[in-house]
Amino acid sequence: MPKKKKDAGADETGADGKKKAPPTELEREELRTRVGALEEKLSVSTKELEYALNDHDAIESKLRQQQKDQKDVVSYLKKEIEKKDMELGALMDKYVMLREEKDADEMRLASDREKALAAKQEMSEMNEKAENEVRRLKDQLIEYDRLKQQSIDDAAEIKQLKGSLQEERDSLEETKQQLTILAAPDGDRVGETGRGAVLLLLLEAMRMYSTKPVLHEQAMVAMQHVLATDKTGQCPDCTIVRKCGGVQLVLDTMRQHEEVAALQNAACGLLWKLAFVDEQARARVRV
Repeated sequence: MPKKKKDAGADETGADGKKKAPPTELEREELRTRVGALEEKLSVSTKELEYALNDHDAIESKLRQQQKDQKDVVSYLKKEIEKKDMELGALMDKYVMLREEKDADEMRLASDREKALAAKQEMSEMNEKAENEVRRLKDQLIEYDRLKQQSIDDAAEIKQLKGSLQEERDSLEETKQQLTILAAPDGDRVGETGRGAVLLLLLEAMRMYSTKPVLHEQAMVAMQHVLATDKTGQCPDCTIVRKCGGVQLVLDTMRQHEEVAALQNAACGLLWKLAFVDEQARARVRV
């Protein structure tokens, strides 16, 4: 605010009405110094005011920019809040769905657990039945092994009995042949010279010494010689030999001593003589 200039007369006259003395040079210098300081202070204040005015404009600009930024931030935050609300709604829907699935899974697991327990119980019963069956089969296996061993023992005993029976049969057959040879059928002629009796004695010797191939060979050669002395052509001695089991005895001897060539030769000669005259002996030899 501009200062009012003092009247010149007022400056020179004091309050008491007396006329003031003019200022001295020192007072003027002091006044000039004070005026300079005031002007300098005024200049600084003016600059500070200008700076303050400039800062005020900058602050207002920053404030407007900040308000604009705040509006943008608020708008962005609103959009983000709306977005988060939508996401939250989706998450809530998903949570509800997952909760329903969880409840369904719990119900399913409870049902599966009950089924598993039932299956376990059934499996336990089946295992118990299987163990009982295994024990029964083991008992049967033990019984089978016992029966098998008994069967083996019985088979060995049967084999032994069969062997004994066969020995008895062989012994009986030998006795039968012996009786057949020694007891010639009624009506058979042994001849006045005893030629038929010689044949029976030779057959009995072969039967008694079945393991002597040389004796069998000589006996069959002797029988060939006896049969060759028959000049009638009927050869009743051949019938005696056949009826007394001679043909079978010769065949058995050939089987028993297959490796003895001389015995086989003598047997073939005797069988040829018997078969040539006696038709039944011939049929026997063919068999």
